[in-house]
Order: sequence, then structure tokens, then C-alpha cells
Amino acid sequence: MLDIVFLHADRSEAANGCFMPGEQIIVVVRWQLESDNIDLDLRLLWETSGKGTEDREVIYQEQWHVAQFSGEKEFEFYLPRGPLSCEGKLLSVHWAAECYLESLGIKARKDFVLSTSASPIRLVEVSPNPGLAKVMKFLGVTTPQQSG
Repeated sequence: MLDIVFLHADRSEAANGCFMPGEQIIVVVRWQLESDNIDLDLRLLWETSGKGTEDREVIYQEQWHVAQFSGEKEFEFYLPRGPLSCEGKLLSVHWAAECYLESLGIKARKDFVLSTSASPIRLVEVSPNPGLAKVMKFLGVTTPQQSG
């Protein structure tokens, strides 16, 4: 079993999973395993989803050796200024912490929100002005709604 818990700098649990840009995040990894003397790998990352090319970037990575069957370890990171968490039809940005135990094929993942408010930015789809749409069609320019 692998478990990930997020804490704020004041050690309060981030129940809503929301953090501000530049804020310190404490990532607690707890494990209870059937074997000892193994290596664990923690990654803090963001990734995109939606239409187009998906992207993924690991911001921080820590590896450590576990000599006991069970235990916990804390990691402290300062979050970057962005990209902020957002959700839309064409693009979404998600933040997460992932912990791997590659030798046993175990992975734990916990998502969180990086935002200046208590939730991800909601991207809305904007329809072009009808007159502008006619000019764009005349010029051969397509909008995402018109393209295939």
C-alpha cells in the first residue's frame, strides 16, 4: 500500500487539495509493503489533456531507499507560479504527485489544484461574431468548431 497526503506549510491537511502558486507544499508518502530494502520514487508534475498534443513535465523528483516494511517520509517543495490548473473542452492542465515502487509495479497518484482561487480556472468556449465568422470563411480561416 502506498498513500500520498498533502499538507500546507502550517501542517494543516489540504482537504480540498488546493494550493496557491509559490506556496510551500508538504507531500507525505506512507507505505506498508510486503518487502523491504526497496527504492521509491516521488514525482511532482503537471500534465495537459484535451485536443492536440498532450504534455507532461516533472517539476520535482526524489528517490529514496526504504529499509523497513512500513513507514512514512515527508518532502517539502515550493510550487512554481504556473501553469495554473484549468479545465476546458480543448485543454486542461492537471497537477499531481505520483509515487512509484517500480520493482513491485505499485503506483500511487494524488491530484491537487494549483490556483489563485479554490478551484481550477474554467475555460469557456467562445463563438465568433457571426459577421466575423463570414469574413473568416471568406478568407479560408477556420475556427476550432469549424475544423474537422
